[in-house]
Amino acid sequence: MEPNVTDPATPQSNQIGTLENRAAVAGLIASNIGFVVLFVGGVVGIVFGIIALRRTRDPRYRGKGMALCAIILGIASICTSAFFTYSLTKLGPVP
Repeated sequence: MEPNVTDPATPQSNQIGTLENRAAVAGLIASNIGFVVLFVGGVVGIVFGIIALRRTRDPRYRGKGMALCAIILGIASICTSAFFTYSLTKLGPVP
């Protein structure tokens, strides 16, 4: 029995937004890890977010919002890491 090609459950390669953008998911996860692992997760999240954003130019891929969120969270985690590092070096430990 042949698969039904008109069935909406089976994605076609020519449909718009049918392929999952795994780089966007990886960027979002790495950006969130960036709040725990200083600087590293944020930079990786930004890189994966940019890759995912460029990939969404192809109409078959979806996840533009997730890619933008990964970039924004990556920037926020780097800023938080910089503030945390600055406060530890300039202010010293709390007595």
